Amino acid sequence: MIGLALAIALVAIGYLRVLSTRTARRRFFARLCATCSTSLSAGESYRIEGRVLCAACADRVRRRLERVFWGVLAAAVVLSLFVIIGTWSLWKRGDPTWWMFPLFMIGSLGFLALLTAGALRFMKQENATAELLDRTRLQIELLQPRGLGKPGAGAGGR
Repeated sequence: MIGLALAIALVAIGYLRVLSTRTARRRFFARLCATCSTSLSAGESYRIEGRVLCAACADRVRRRLERVFWGVLAAAVVLSLFVIIGTWSLWKRGDPTWWMFPLFMIGSLGFLALLTAGALRFMKQENATAELLDRTRLQIELLQPRGLGKPGAGAGGR
């Protein structure tokens, strides 16, 4: 039952991520902030997690990412202390498997480090994709013909 609830939650989170990405891309092409929909000029936009944001939203996201970083660091420190205390406790009781405890916990710390590195790599990839979309949009705008008077008028302006 817990597995089904977890699967439903993961599908829901994935669906919300897809909707969020579609909304952010639609706002990107309209030159709006991905979060608050304010109009952006070329010099006042910031790219974070592949989304183009205004200065206020970028500051909020930066603060959020700092809190997440410190939270992950605190979890790693607590886990390290748990390893030290748990290993010492098992060794003091004379448990012959005391040496396995640090191996499992180091594996957990390694997994936490891999998850963090994967999240950072994903964010960099999203930024690169957004930058490519931005360049492509600018190239398309440069190639589109400009209005030369009345609609339907050719180059001669008849």
